[in-house]
Amino acid sequence: MKKLLLCLLIVSNGALQAMEAERSAVSGEQSVIKDNITILCADNKKLLRPATSENIKKLELIKQHSIMYKSMLEDLGATEEQGNLTLLVPSLSRKEARLLWDIALFLDKPIEYNELFGSLSELPIKKISRLLNAADYLDIPVLREPIIAFLLKKITNNDWIKSWVEQQVGNSALNEINVPMQLLLARIIAQNEPTVINSTIAIQNEVPIISLALSSDQKHIATCNENIIFLWDANSGEFVESIKAPSNLTSIVFDSNNQIVGGCDNDNAYVWNGLTRNLIKTFTGHTDTVKAVACSPDGLLVATGSFDGTVRLWDLKNDSSKIIFSDNTKLIQAVVFSHDGTLIAFGGSDKKVSVLSVATNNLIANFVGHTDVIKCVAFSPNGKLIASGGVDKSICIWDIEQQKLARKLTGHEEQINALVFTHDNNKIISASSDATARIWHAVTGQLLNVLKEHTASITSLALAHNDSFLLTGSRDTTAIKWILNLNKNLNLQQQLLMVYLINNAPVALENKKMIALFTEFEPEIKEILFKKYGVVLKHNTD
Repeated sequence: MKKLLLCLLIVSNGALQAMEAERSAVSGEQSVIKDNITILCADNKKLLRPATSENIKKLELIKQHSIMYKSMLEDLGATEEQGNLTLLVPSLSRKEARLLWDIALFLDKPIEYNELFGSLSELPIKKISRLLNAADYLDIPVLREPIIAFLLKKITNNDWIKSWVEQQVGNSALNEINVPMQLLLARIIAQNEPTVINSTIAIQNEVPIISLALSSDQKHIATCNENIIFLWDANSGEFVESIKAPSNLTSIVFDSNNQIVGGCDNDNAYVWNGLTRNLIKTFTGHTDTVKAVACSPDGLLVATGSFDGTVRLWDLKNDSSKIIFSDNTKLIQAVVFSHDGTLIAFGGSDKKVSVLSVATNNLIANFVGHTDVIKCVAFSPNGKLIASGGVDKSICIWDIEQQKLARKLTGHEEQINALVFTHDNNKIISASSDATARIWHAVTGQLLNVLKEHTASITSLALAHNDSFLLTGSRDTTAIKWILNLNKNLNLQQQLLMVYLINNAPVALENKKMIALFTEFEPEIKEILFKKYGVVLKHNTD
């Protein structure tokens, strides 16, 4: 049997001497606290962990639960020479060693089901699946059983899964599927969960970011604070130029021609040329702060919302304007065009989301559901939904055709400042004063991701045309670029396998036909092979 050499590198460090007693209590050994723990794996790759007292506890737990560790020590013992504690344990790859380290997190104290469920709920399904693999590998029932129970509860109570089932194969008794198939189903769904690949600081401003926008050609980022617009290179994050506005800015956007439109607290709105940065238009007519600005998709119209209770529509070609809404009891805080340019939605202090026809100025809908001021509104690309958020910390999703509240999303701890739909219509991204951005499933309301890198209120969002990255602007003076992977779709093999699982099909089938309602053909399933950690599905589409 191959062996794994586990080396605990011991380097004296006076600053860590104070933790020696705690380390001794955990391990029963009288040694100095070390700087690093180095696990040399079977593939000769290293897994490094800082030698904090907490990590030394985890190391002891790893030793306790390693296969054959106790009997191995009886035969080989442990040696300590020249500051190195050397142990021989069974062969593990680097991935297996990492899994083993992860699992020690949950073995650090007596396992209470409720506590463990709470800890697991903070992890993505992919990592929970890794922990389950490690529990299987190490044969630790005390951890494996609650993980299985958690996964089963998660998938049977998951609205996204239920919605998928109903849309694709009709109603089915999901909870009647046997446990191995349910676990496999959970892992398949985990592969389809939206993910954030990484995050980097896109720009480092010197002042808080009040508003942020991404140019239509995605080459520039604009941010503003007080009466200054800062332009940045979207790729390098380097500062390009600053533009001085006549007054303090409240919001900025790019139109489809890469012109910059901004609203100000002097009751006016302005347009700057995207190339020369020169001021080319001034919109006058409001009698109070212009809080919100929006541009039509064709770049011909600008809508402005003001604290004077009016929404104005400005024609850039003819230099004309008109009031399309007026109610001096409603301080307009947000305004947006639909993606086809036919509708305008806006909200404010009256807690309503109003929808107008651009062509007729007729009121299409008034949505009531918020309990405080509305700060932001967004249309889905297909024009079927509107999302709104505000001071009440909730996000309302409105069905335009049926003119009703489709669902309400809660979870943010402070007010919602910005919203955007992804281009597949299925997800909503929100930004809040609680310093987080969140990704939600628009159909089920399931929270998919929480983005936590900012240290102060996130004021604005900008999403790339292909949803490949997201920009968040914050009062902490930074804009962060999040590389996203939101468009993962179940491939045909995964879809067919899910149909099998949902219908509790036999483990192996021979030339069995099954109708997949979501495809344009009837695939003929040739064979299903269940492996320990995966599945092979053979089929043809002739």
